[in-house]
Amino acid sequence: MSEQPDDFELLMPFVACQSQGGPYDDEAFTAGWRCAEVYLALQVASGWHGPAKVTELPQLDLIAMRWQRTLTAGEPTTDGWVEVLIS
Repeated sequence: MSEQPDDFELLMPFVACQSQGGPYDDEAFTAGWRCAEVYLALQVASGWHGPAKVTELPQLDLIAMRWQRTLTAGEPTTDGWVEVLIS
């Protein structure tokens, strides 16, 4: 699996997050957003490949199983990101 940058920036602010004045925890909201992105991608595609937080792996594995897919994860970075392949 390829190297990923250590940090990512959002394309738009999540105004529902506490850091933007909203009621929801930033980490929980963004984790849910990423997991939903994978879920939707697997509805229309045969797989998914991208970065995820190590803490999201159990949920992503359940999403993969829901679509009869297998999750493979690379080695985690020191800041908790991992490259994931669902096929």
